[in-house]
Amino acid sequence: MRNKTGRYFKYAIGEIVLVVIGILIALQINNWNEVKKTKEKEEHALNEIISDLENNIKNLTDIKTREINGLNSSKKSLKVIIDVLENNKQYHDSLIIHFTSILGYPDPDIKTSGYESLTSIGMDLISENQLRSEIGMYYTSKLPDLDRAYNELRDDFYHYILDYSRFLFKGGHYNKTYNRNIMIPIDFEKLKDNRGFIESIKIYATVYNGFDTMTVESIESAKTLKQNIELTLEKKLR
Repeated sequence: MRNKTGRYFKYAIGEIVLVVIGILIALQINNWNEVKKTKEKEEHALNEIISDLENNIKNLTDIKTREINGLNSSKKSLKVIIDVLENNKQYHDSLIIHFTSILGYPDPDIKTSGYESLTSIGMDLISENQLRSEIGMYYTSKLPDLDRAYNELRDDFYHYILDYSRFLFKGGHYNKTYNRNIMIPIDFEKLKDNRGFIESIKIYATVYNGFDTMTVESIESAKTLKQNIELTLEKKLR
């Protein structure tokens, strides 16, 4: 009986050990699966943010470089118009495109859906602290700065420049050369004596420069963040 009891006891202990080992293996497999799922979610979230960044880089670069109402062209046109009006220069047809360029503003199309999706899950999904901080900085600091600069430009246009374009210019004239409607001064000589208009476009030029600066900074920030995310994804795939 002692021998049988000993064998039963050893058998029971063995069974318990096997059950415990099985539970531990199941837990480890479950942990591996959870880690894999979390990793896949992180990679998906990072790829969505890359999509945001690619859109923003493309859109902001476009509003910088487009021929009419782009930041580069409008800044140049503002300088030309201010110089002509303040220095009492003669009217010439090439001024039409400059007037057309300044009587408007670029409208950026910023995408943030990837970041919004990430925040709904939780920023802790991003495993690298530095990258998580960079993502947060871009969306909560850099883009809001750009948005404030854009709002200032838009508000300045609607509060001041728009009325001048309505009352001092003839609009709706289609020009085949530029393939668009153009703005023509109703009375160019009177325009040169209109201090309100001249001072307004000088202030408008300053606001344009501010928005241009924030646009450049936003493009560079997006490029840097995109590169860092891509490097992180490459490491995770190794």
